[in-house]
Amino acid sequence: QPVRAPGGHLVGMVAMGLDLAHWVSFSPAADELRGTIHDIVTADGVIIARSEEPEAWIGRSARASEVHRRMLEMKEGTVRALGTEGADRVWGFTPVAGTDWYARSSVSASKVLGPVKERAIDTAYVLAAVLAAVFLAVVASAARLARPMRTIASAVRTRTEGHGEVRVPVAGPREVAELATELNRMIETSERREEDLRRFRAAMDLSGDAIVLVERRTLRYIDVNRTFCEMVGYTREELLAMAPMDLFSFDRQTLERDYDALIADNRSAASLVEGSYRRKDGSLVPVESRRRALRTEGGWVIVGTSRDITERKAADAGRRQAEAELRAAHDELARSNKELEQFAYVVSHDLQEPLRMVSNYTQLLRKRYGERLEASAHEFMDFVIDGAARMKQLIEDLLAYSRVGTKGKEFKPVSIEGPLKKAITNLRAAIEESSAAVTWDPLPTLGVDEMQLAQLFQNLMGNALKFRAPGVPRIHVSAEDKDGAWHITVADNGIGIEPQYFERIFMLFQRLHTMGEYPGTGIGLAICKKVGERHGGRIWVSSTPGEGSQFHFTLPKRDFP
Repeated sequence: QPVRAPGGHLVGMVAMGLDLAHWVSFSPAADELRGTIHDIVTADGVIIARSEEPEAWIGRSARASEVHRRMLEMKEGTVRALGTEGADRVWGFTPVAGTDWYARSSVSASKVLGPVKERAIDTAYVLAAVLAAVFLAVVASAARLARPMRTIASAVRTRTEGHGEVRVPVAGPREVAELATELNRMIETSERREEDLRRFRAAMDLSGDAIVLVERRTLRYIDVNRTFCEMVGYTREELLAMAPMDLFSFDRQTLERDYDALIADNRSAASLVEGSYRRKDGSLVPVESRRRALRTEGGWVIVGTSRDITERKAADAGRRQAEAELRAAHDELARSNKELEQFAYVVSHDLQEPLRMVSNYTQLLRKRYGERLEASAHEFMDFVIDGAARMKQLIEDLLAYSRVGTKGKEFKPVSIEGPLKKAITNLRAAIEESSAAVTWDPLPTLGVDEMQLAQLFQNLMGNALKFRAPGVPRIHVSAEDKDGAWHITVADNGIGIEPQYFERIFMLFQRLHTMGEYPGTGIGLAICKKVGERHGGRIWVSSTPGEGSQFHFTLPKRDFP
């Protein structure tokens, strides 16, 4: 029975076989003449059962014999005719209901009619009676087999046509019953496989990637999913009649070599390739594909998944133009920053001289003409001198800020305790004046710019001394090896910082207090941020108002010869 796909093309065959030498038993009837032969023959003349020498006769054709021609004409009756090998015999035949088979019995004509010609009429009657009895036995035996065989054939046809759940009745002779049982088992297995296939197809169609299965032997698609159909513009039925060469720019030999290489290396991970599919409208769609060879009962199958990378290709041409533009912008920014730093250095340096002149001449005026001036004039001169001093400090801080990136020294292995102690020495007067306690844990040796790190510590501890709460200031420095870098913390017990100012305080000229409350230029923490960034780390703060602040910065580990 042929099995066809929904598109109509042949995908397989269901076949059942039976040992014809044993499926019909021919028991002699009462008063049966010696030499009587019984057989069953198809309308096409193929002998499918025989009482004598079945192995020699089953499968042979009797179509050319005289008796077969007479049998097809009469359908049923008794005749004297030549058989397959030209023997003169008396035949009786009758059709087996529901089939194109005929049950036949025959005996040698000479054996029946030769010795008793004078009794020919009586003998004919006797022969007809004997043959009739034999017919009944043969037809009953054939029908007993034909009925379940017809049921089996009908069930197989229904099943292969895909009409619902079908089971074959287990009936008839032993071999037929065994055949029915085996067919039922095959049907149940087929149903399970079909259910698995339905689930597999549903999963395939849900995939956003195109999925194809290609038979290596024929190089044809044996299954594709909906995404693949939409990608190339063909229906599934059209694709199942096609081969990858119809869509890929490969010739057959190249594809065969490619697939054989996948089969030889089938235990490795799926290979990744890029290419283009040719759509039904002739356009090309770029794809990224993964393929792998799988062994199945029917041979090797190449399983492939593909993804449309049109947008990625366009984006690649764009994540490259953007990269070039970004590189140009980065170069321009670096140049601009360098010029800005140079400008800040020059301006801050050149501003120092006018400020010194303002301060010096104001003090000279006071010295020479102080006795002639009113009290208000002395107050004004104090404002000028104080303003000049503040401007001088601001310029010096700007100069220090600009030098972080341009005048930094080479990174060298330094014990972090060294820059910390240098900062403590620079702040000694403020520490002694406030009776502050400065402590630290063991600190690592890292590749840093020692001068800049000392400046960072000095600015952080200077702020802790400046923004101190009532009582004795306490400053503690700790270090932790974390996530491939050293995490340094400078903690104090000062007035603390409100959370909304955590980012703002690291910006240039950002002050949270007036000059009257706390002096300063608002550049110290900006310098700390720039020093931290130059060292490849970052800086941030955590604080609770009224309880103190913790300034954190990271220093990456570096390998040095």
